[in-house]
Amino acid sequence: QDGYNFYSPDEDFRSHNKSENVVGIGELLAKALNERGVPTIQDQTMHDVPDYNSAYVNSANALENILKKYPTVDFVIDIHRDSIFDSAGNNIKPITVVDGLPWAQLMIVVGTNEMGIPHPSWRDNLTFATYLQQELNTAYPTLARPINLRKQEFNQSYTKGSIILEVGSCGNTAEEAENAILLFAECYANLL
Repeated sequence: QDGYNFYSPDEDFRSHNKSENVVGIGELLAKALNERGVPTIQDQTMHDVPDYNSAYVNSANALENILKKYPTVDFVIDIHRDSIFDSAGNNIKPITVVDGLPWAQLMIVVGTNEMGIPHPSWRDNLTFATYLQQELNTAYPTLARPINLRKQEFNQSYTKGSIILEVGSCGNTAEEAENAILLFAECYANLL
């Protein structure tokens, strides 16, 4: 079935193999940014393993350690893959076509302080995300879905350049996600 080329038969949509998950997409992004002169490091930890509900606690601990080791980090990209289903439970695949090839659509998620977690710089993150969205829309008008402004903080209070980047959904193929992240790297590097 199109879009399910590497997921388990039970439709778990999760893989520990980095060539099939967001860790691999992050590795591709880090390589592409470094090649474009944007010094980039990547944490390859799957923070939602073994407990999905501890993902943000685990990633906050990792981020604190990274910022201690690399205090000049200004920008953080937390890579996710969205889960989108219609009312009948069918997997939705956000996709666009660029130069005749299928690309997973991207979505920038920005957290705020509405849930009560201190996040004084959320407007700075939103401003950065808006410039990034403009860069994406100018270069590839259908690549990015609208920015998703959320009530949660999502560990974005650590820097003034933090975003979540949803790279497609669990319905997209690895190839579609890889295609999209390379276009994102081009736009991100151009913006910086």
